Amino acid sequence: MNCDCVIFDFDGTVAETSRGILNCIRYALERMDLPVPGEDVLHQFIGPPLFTSFRDFCHLSDEDAERAVSLFRERYTAKGMFEAEIYPGLTPLVKALKERGCWVAVASGKVESSLKAIIDHFGLTKDFDAVTGSRPNSHSSDKRDQILAALPDGADLSRACMVGDRCFDIDAGRALGMRTVAVG
Repeated sequence: MNCDCVIFDFDGTVAETSRGILNCIRYALERMDLPVPGEDVLHQFIGPPLFTSFRDFCHLSDEDAERAVSLFRERYTAKGMFEAEIYPGLTPLVKALKERGCWVAVASGKVESSLKAIIDHFGLTKDFDAVTGSRPNSHSSDKRDQILAALPDGADLSRACMVGDRCFDIDAGRALGMRTVAVG
């Protein structure tokens, strides 16, 4: 594939982050004295905005969903965001892309400050040309803004590629006219 820019999603693409995310969901619901759904439902939280997931999957009101997100972030910033593992082979892949002259970045729906802290924690900051995430109170699952922010000025979108594990990644890349690669 001839690409000048390769943009990676983070959760499920760069790193296995489900342990930390699921632990924080459980924490939030337990703190609210609410039942914790089964693993099949919990895994659906990974990808969409937390507010939407708490509201839709746990049938919470908007007010309770906001509180659940706040409790999630309480544990996440203290511990949960570091309960992750970078996928084997990622660092050599990024290095090979950079050696070919590619712009390599991360675009995630994760809150940008947390995303940057995680990437720094795992020693990956130097590997990426840009790291972009969402604003703290964003409830949008549309990742086009994050992808565009991760690209260099004047990037030719027809020569860019979005790599991700969820429909949000692939749909946003396609909507922008980029090539897309889905990972499992």
